[in-house]
Amino acid sequence: MKHRDEMDRAATRRVSAIRADRDRLQGALVRHAIGGVLFCAGMAALLGVALLSGGLS
Repeated sequence: MKHRDEMDRAATRRVSAIRADRDRLQGALVRHAIGGVLFCAGMAALLGVALLSGGLS
C-alpha cells in the first residue's frame, strides 16, 4: 500500500507540472496574440495617416 501511495503522489506531481506548463504556454500565446493585434492596428494607423496626408500618391 505504501508503494501505491508513493506512485499516486508522483503521478499527482507530474500532472501538476504538466498543468503549470500548459498554463504558462497559454499565457505566452495570449500575450503573443495581443502583441500581433496591436502591431497590425499600429501598421493600419500608419498606413491611414500616410494615405490621408497624400504621402503615397
